Amino acid sequence: MGKLRAVLWAVIRKVQSWVMFVLLLFLYVVGFGITYLFTVVFDRRLLKPNPTKDGTFWSDARGYEPDMDDALRQT
Repeated sequence: MGKLRAVLWAVIRKVQSWVMFVLLLFLYVVGFGITYLFTVVFDRRLLKPNPTKDGTFWSDARGYEPDMDDALRQT
């Protein structure tokens, strides 16, 4: 019985590894396929932000004025 259990355990581990490989490959192909279709249907310029005048993608926070009382009340 112990030898049968060891053989079955080895077979189960091999099947699990192949199932994971197939499922991850499927997820990879489908995920990148949907992303590619999304970029083809919509304009690629909408997905990539344009750099600012100084050549960086950094943008300053606007409309954020920290209140000193709120900052002091934080725990």
